[in-house]
Amino acid sequence: MSNDQHRSTGGGVRPNLTSLSNWVIPPIVRFWSYLFFEIISILCTLLVLYTILSDRALRRALHNHIIIVLLFIGLIYEITNIPWILHYNRTGIPMFSTTTFYLIWVFLDYTFYSVQIALFAWATIERHILIFHDKWVGTREKRLVVHYGPMISIILYYLIYYSIIHFAPFCENSFDVFLAGGIFVPCIFSRTFLGSWDLIIHQFIPTLIIVFSSIFLVVRVV
Repeated sequence: MSNDQHRSTGGGVRPNLTSLSNWVIPPIVRFWSYLFFEIISILCTLLVLYTILSDRALRRALHNHIIIVLLFIGLIYEITNIPWILHYNRTGIPMFSTTTFYLIWVFLDYTFYSVQIALFAWATIERHILIFHDKWVGTREKRLVVHYGPMISIILYYLIYYSIIHFAPFCENSFDVFLAGGIFVPCIFSRTFLGSWDLIIHQFIPTLIIVFSSIFLVVRVV
């Protein structure tokens, strides 16, 4: 591999990070502060999961199921994506300098971020069902359709969607901006309508659902 090829893949070459954030906060300070809160976050996640799963009543309560799923997703993110970011911030080079690793990295980042927002949006809707329409989940069959079905469908949809976006060979992705501290944008987003779809359907609409569904819940209770 030539030096130019080696540099383009980020293999063993420290990028020139001269962004404003690096100038304001020294990298070593960012690393240790992020590491401290990462450890605290993992411990809190494990504590809450243990509290819910060890208690049969809490474990079986329908309103806790979405919380359990969100906690597990957050835990996976905390032990994969965050350590990779911390390693990169500390050393200036990725943990593994291969295209496959970069793809897995951005896949997990995009997928977990979108899944968490979508599940939280669904949770704000499901609260209305559990509080005001509990008969909709009164039987096993109804719970399967109304309660478990949406959660499973959301997770499967995002896993399949982002697997296609990141791993299907529609075009060749460049990771130069991502490795320089920028935001990775899949190449297919610039060639199709999928970039707008991702922004509107996966970010804008779920955020609106969270806001208005939460406000509407307060209004209904009052």
